[in-house]
Amino acid sequence: MKYIKIVFFICAILTLFSLEMSAQDNKIIVSAVVYDNKGNLVPGATISSANETSEANDLGEFSMTVDANSILTVTASGYKTGSIEAKSDLKKVVLESNSDMMK
Repeated sequence: MKYIKIVFFICAILTLFSLEMSAQDNKIIVSAVVYDNKGNLVPGATISSANETSEANDLGEFSMTVDANSILTVTASGYKTGSIEAKSDLKKVVLESNSDMMK
């Protein structure tokens, strides 16, 4: 009976370990540049997903690790908030200027 409890305990630990490992497999790295709709860089833009937040550097570049298939929300002062699906091959995010919305 003692051996059955030990085997059960070991199986439970291995199951929890494998679940943790599979959760890590669903992460992707997203690296892109934020532009406005005229092709200008948008430095300082905030990029967020459900669990992570990043800020674009002076060249509009950002990189972050997020859950696969999560939605990124991109905000910057003077621009309409944008949303885009997170993909590992994402290279460019384009925001629309608030002034363009008023025309």
